[in-house]
Amino acid sequence: MIGEKISTINTDFLKVKGDLICWENTMIQISNISMITTTEVAGLPFPVLSLLIICAGFAVASESIGVAMVCWIISAGWIMYWYKQCQERSRIKKLNFILNSGGMYTLIFNDKNFLNQVSSVLLEILVNKNRKANITFNIKNNTFTDDSKMNFTVDDKEC
Repeated sequence: MIGEKISTINTDFLKVKGDLICWENTMIQISNISMITTTEVAGLPFPVLSLLIICAGFAVASESIGVAMVCWIISAGWIMYWYKQCQERSRIKKLNFILNSGGMYTLIFNDKNFLNQVSSVLLEILVNKNRKANITFNIKNNTFTDDSKMNFTVDDKEC
């Protein structure tokens, strides 16, 4: 992360071992985390150029209905693709680790409910610093295992 302040990670597993949060080839010491937040993925802007192509289709419709149809089909496809991408992005949420150094790591979650569970467990770990956790979050399958016998209870309450 040298030279970069923000790093976005798409990983299958997030592990908490003792005072470390780990994924792939990265480890963060929990004491170096100043804030943990969850945020929505930014939406995509509407493809305004598709409207211009629709207008172009109307402009050439009297000359060539075939060209107009091609314009309208391209625009409709573009708008449907945009809509599908927006729907997919609405299901995604990000978990952000802001470090004392000002750097930020962002992990992508495809299930908002599971991210809320992860946030609850991380909150409990941060509140109870005397506990040594050994937890693996399977982001891909939306499950977690607690090998530390800390007996985390997952609730839907927020801070």
